[in-house]
Amino acid sequence: MLNEATQNDAVQSDATPTEVVSDCGCESARAKLYEWLRGELCSEESAPIREHLSNCANCQGEKSVCESLTEVVKRVCEDERADCAPADLRDAILRGLQG
Repeated sequence: MLNEATQNDAVQSDATPTEVVSDCGCESARAKLYEWLRGELCSEESAPIREHLSNCANCQGEKSVCESLTEVVKRVCEDERADCAPADLRDAILRGLQG
């Protein structure tokens, strides 16, 4: 039998009574949203977040905002890299300065 703390953190599935599916609420999903979007979570950690997002309009909106923000940051970083001197030029300058 599940203790009271576990009952608050879990939801019974349609499977056997001993199998418990994690309850990934909004707070939990949002706490790991950026990690999930970057593919940094294992499939075991990703599944409850993916399931929650498929059923929660509020978190779907949050996901859209996070995706947009992540894309903007990625673009800015790529633009900054494009403005940098080539690696061989930087290395030559550093060698000359150490000289």
